[in-house]
Amino acid sequence: MSEEYTKEAWDAVNGEFFSYFAIFYKVIERKNEYCVLRYRIIPQYASCFLRKYLLPPQTLLSIIIVASVLASVIAISARFGYILKNKLTPIIVTAQKIQNQNLGFTVGTTNIKEINNVLAAMDKMRSTLKHSLENQWKAEQMRKEQISALSHDLKTPLSIVRGNAELLYDTNPTEEQAGYINYIEENTLKMQDYIKMLIEITKSDSIANPEFKETGIASFAQNIKEQAEGLCLINNINLKWKYNCSREKFYIDKSLLERAILNILLNAAEYSPQGSTITCEIYDKDKNTVFAISDMGQGFSNEALKYAKMQFYMDDSSRSTKTHYGIGLYFADNVVKQHRGSLVLINLDKRPGAKVIINIPASRL
Repeated sequence: MSEEYTKEAWDAVNGEFFSYFAIFYKVIERKNEYCVLRYRIIPQYASCFLRKYLLPPQTLLSIIIVASVLASVIAISARFGYILKNKLTPIIVTAQKIQNQNLGFTVGTTNIKEINNVLAAMDKMRSTLKHSLENQWKAEQMRKEQISALSHDLKTPLSIVRGNAELLYDTNPTEEQAGYINYIEENTLKMQDYIKMLIEITKSDSIANPEFKETGIASFAQNIKEQAEGLCLINNINLKWKYNCSREKFYIDKSLLERAILNILLNAAEYSPQGSTITCEIYDKDKNTVFAISDMGQGFSNEALKYAKMQFYMDDSSRSTKTHYGIGLYFADNVVKQHRGSLVLINLDKRPGAKVIINIPASRL
C-alpha cells in the first residue's frame, strides 16, 4: 500500500476509518500482526455489453435523480407561471385600458384576495381619473368656445379700424402720416390673420397643415427685422440685431414661422421696460438655423420655465400686463414642433431678462 493507504489501513485497525467512495478495509488479526485487505464495492451491470457502453450504474442513477429534480422544478415553475398569468390577466387588462383612457369598463375579479385588493385600488383610480378627465374635457371645451367667441367679436372692431385707416388715405396725409397709416393697415391685416389662426386652434388640437417651401434666410430675417423695428418703436424699446448666418436657404412655412417669432418678440417687448433693449440673434448651429430673442425684463419664474409653453398658461408673477391669454408661446411651440425644431426658455445669467431660443432644421422635412 502507498503511504496514504497505509495510514487509512492503520485507522481501520483502530476502528477509526470511515468508508467513502465505496472503499473498505477488512482487518484480520493474527499472532503479533494484522492482515488488512483493501477493496472496493462497485455495482456493475450483469451484461458485459451494458458495462461497455453505459455509464456506471451509480453515475447513471445520480444523473437520473438530478434530471428528475430539475424536470420537476421546471414543470412546477411553468405550471405556476401559467396559473399566475391567468390570475394577473384582469390587472393587465385593467392597466391597458386605463393607459388607453378607455375608462368606461367594469374591473374583473379573481379568487385571490391580494389580487382583488389591487384590482379594487385600480378601479378607484379608474373612477377618479374618469371624473378628472371629464372635468378637464368640459373645461377645455368651454375655453375653446370662449376663445372662439372672443375671436369672432374681435373681427368687427378690427374691420372698423382697417376701414378708417383706408379712409385716412383720402385726407391727403403727409409722407410720414401715410407711413403710419400703412403700418396700421398692415398690422390690422396681421391681427385678422392671427384671429383666423386662433379660430383654427379652437377647432383642432393642432395647427393647420403647414406648407413647407424653400425660403431665403436673409430675406426672411429682413422681414422679421422690419416687424421688430416697428414693434420696438411703438413700445419705445431699442432693437439690437445680430445676423450671422452663412446658410442661404431653409425649408419652412414662412407665414407660420413668422407669426411664431413675432409672438415671441411681442412678449419680449411687453416684458421689457421702456428704454431697454431687445436682442435678436440669427445664426447657424450644427444643422439648425437658430433664432434667439432676449429681453431685459424680470425673466421667467421657475414655474413659467416649466409650464409657459402650455395652452392658456398665464404667469402673473412675471407679467407686467394682463393682456395675454396664454396662447403666444403655446402657438410658437406648436409651430416649431411642426418644423421638427425645438423652443427653449431660459433666464439670462449676467443680467435680468429672459431668452427664447428657437432651433429650426435647415434640411428639407
